[in-house]
Amino acid sequence: MRRAVTTVAAACLLAGPTVLAFFSGGYFAEPLVISGIVVWALVLALAVAGPAPLPAGGPGRVALGGLVAFTAWSAISLAWAPLGAAAVHNLQRLVLYVGTFLLAVGVLRVP
Repeated sequence: MRRAVTTVAAACLLAGPTVLAFFSGGYFAEPLVISGIVVWALVLALAVAGPAPLPAGGPGRVALGGLVAFTAWSAISLAWAPLGAAAVHNLQRLVLYVGTFLLAVGVLRVP
């Protein structure tokens, strides 16, 4: 089960940017939302199938923590952003980045 999930996740991780590029470079909200749903579903499948897709070392945890903190700060900034739509778009992209980071850690982990 774990091997099948890892194989599908690796294929999506490698093909995802190319597929997203065909949808106006992922500039609009709909492709970002769809790719975010796919990425987070794969992260959940990796977490269910085996060990949690979290970085094992300190530098990886610091990188993940920084990315999550930046995403949280962007979410908080929605309260005072003069252009709400642009801020939401940036938040969607950051949530996709966090999911992609976790997916890459789960797929590319050395056994």
